[in-house]
Amino acid sequence: MESSEKVSKVARDILIEKLPSAGVPLTISLEHGESDLKFPIALPSDKIRFDRGFFIVDGDFPGLEGFLGKNICAQFYLNGLGYSFSAVLKKTSRFYAFVLPDDISYLKDESPSDRGLVQASLSYRAKNTNVVINVRCAENYSIFSSPKWSDVPEVYREKAQKLLASFVEDSRSGMGGKIGNGLHLITVARYLCDDFFEDSGAARGKILPLDLIFIDDKRLVLGDKNNSYNLALEDDYDMCAEFSIPPCIRRKIRFTCTVEDRYPGAKNSSCYTCRISSLKEEDARFLNEGIYGSGKLKTES
Repeated sequence: MESSEKVSKVARDILIEKLPSAGVPLTISLEHGESDLKFPIALPSDKIRFDRGFFIVDGDFPGLEGFLGKNICAQFYLNGLGYSFSAVLKKTSRFYAFVLPDDISYLKDESPSDRGLVQASLSYRAKNTNVVINVRCAENYSIFSSPKWSDVPEVYREKAQKLLASFVEDSRSGMGGKIGNGLHLITVARYLCDDFFEDSGAARGKILPLDLIFIDDKRLVLGDKNNSYNLALEDDYDMCAEFSIPPCIRRKIRFTCTVEDRYPGAKNSSCYTCRISSLKEEDARFLNEGIYGSGKLKTES
């Protein structure tokens, strides 16, 4: 999903009428550009309420304290439509609160053609041989969009929320790697839930390409559907990725990436998060604008 047209005053008034009784879950994250590294938080419907123009969280909620006074991006769904807005989180002696502003945007559905197709490979040296692993863009994952809680299918969300909490706890305790702003972990949880809820059937046991499920100018995330590979922690790998941007632009990017963590799934899959280095400035800008730029970078087959 990506932000699209603005919500009219009439539509906003209707939202204000419906929200008090709707009981909608809501996700908050830091606006891009905030320097602090805070993991996105999914607020379930029983923890948040809407009253007289404000979203209110009574009492404490894990992790929410870190967003106080920050510019946040909030997203929710109501009657099949997605909404996004910016606000500042504040706190009284009894609750947290942030206002529903005048400026609200609809979340626009992405079509399958927008998900981004990339031709890529990962390589490394082993016993004087250059080993090459094919990398594909995972189906139904849009690599050129900032991960959101709404990307996770509703049937996965309870399981995904538990996974996210465990990722954050492991990082804080030193058992896991650094997570940066944590947005990419939404994609990790979603990918591992795919394995938990779906039967890979005939694909099980086959050596499949690695799935590219997230990339920006700082890190990438690779999914291994059948645990076919054993990428070593803190080892360096060379990545070559070619993007095709309509109508006629092709761009090839080369860089080194280092495996910083591995997230095992419940059944057959796992995910690797890798930090990117030796990236040219113009390529870093290309990837960063693909996620956060005003115009969405799309790819074609």
